[in-house]
Amino acid sequence: MTEGLRLGALVIGQSPRPDVDDSDCCFIIDKVSSVEQYGTTTHTVEFRNHKARGDVASKVGFTYEKRHGQAYSSLLDTVKRVDRDELEEIKGKATVQSELDEETPIIRAICEVISAGIVSKTKIIKAAHESSGQSVARVRHVLNKRTGDIYRLGHRWRQKTESHNRHLFEILPAHS
Repeated sequence: MTEGLRLGALVIGQSPRPDVDDSDCCFIIDKVSSVEQYGTTTHTVEFRNHKARGDVASKVGFTYEKRHGQAYSSLLDTVKRVDRDELEEIKGKATVQSELDEETPIIRAICEVISAGIVSKTKIIKAAHESSGQSVARVRHVLNKRTGDIYRLGHRWRQKTESHNRHLFEILPAHS
């Protein structure tokens, strides 16, 4: 690999391979998401232009479907271009899902606490901290971040404010 400032897998300053210097165009492929359903995995990738000479897109998205035992030609038949808006939506969903996966132990603890009838903010934080072993600050952060009314945006409970500014929580029904 040639010298340069290394940022993740991307070398800035010089090309990671000499043939990039000899090319008119170079794209870096980033995996955006991978969703498995009924034995088929749908992959979404984003091509980011790293070097352009001529009229080429700066970003292009594609999806393809992969199944166990699938022939390569069959895989190529599943490739579809994704428009910019759809790509951004897929990226947003992937980000939310990744965060939810990371926060699962705290989310589970908070849901158990609320289901047990503990619904005030201070008591939820204390009980979820004790049951999950996570810090109070982390539990508070997840409680605030996952509060809302739209399940698909990552919200998992809603908040009601009662008299004396008392905050009460209830779990959202799945896919609300």
